[in-house]
Amino acid sequence: MMRFLTLIALIVMLLIPQADHAQINQKNKVFIDGYYGFPNLIGFTLKRKIRSFEEVLNLDVGGNGPYGGKIEYMFHDQIGVSVDVNTSSAYLIFDGIEELDTLGIFYHYEVTRNVLRILPRINFHLLKDDHVDVFLGIGLGYNGSQWTFKTTDPNFNDREFSAIIPVAFRFFVGGRYFFNNFLGLNFELGAGGGGLLQGGISFRI
Repeated sequence: MMRFLTLIALIVMLLIPQADHAQINQKNKVFIDGYYGFPNLIGFTLKRKIRSFEEVLNLDVGGNGPYGGKIEYMFHDQIGVSVDVNTSSAYLIFDGIEELDTLGIFYHYEVTRNVLRILPRINFHLLKDDHVDVFLGIGLGYNGSQWTFKTTDPNFNDREFSAIIPVAFRFFVGGRYFFNNFLGLNFELGAGGGGLLQGGISFRI
């Protein structure tokens, strides 16, 4: 019985990640981040589309994201290259009356926007620690933005169009806190290419 308990204890100790007191951001390490961002700026943009109407009924505004994932490879103890893939969407549905429509007829409108971004990034890591990673950087890549407009208003046609310049960029500062060698949390504050604030779960391999 004692040998059995000793064997179980040894197995448990092997399964639990052991802390080494080396810095988190070591050369040749890989970070994998999943995150959700805030706010959904697309929703705010869609709300401005209804300002040309005198009255709005049955308004429904919603959306998802931005959310996505990042993978980073440390080719130096303080410099890493990464790719950020994220998406977001929003919709605006309402019934409205045109200002020039003297008959007071209401029409149905639906506006949606879907975005996919793929941003290669470079991260500069500012802190050497066994739990905390602080970085800043810049990203530049692809922005696939698709607008869809549908209405029962005879003065307009249903239409779809994409971003004229499909380019996304992002300046950011962020960090990670690791509970052990493998699992942690991430946060980021940035401009462009996603949410102003974002946070989620990180893995280090």
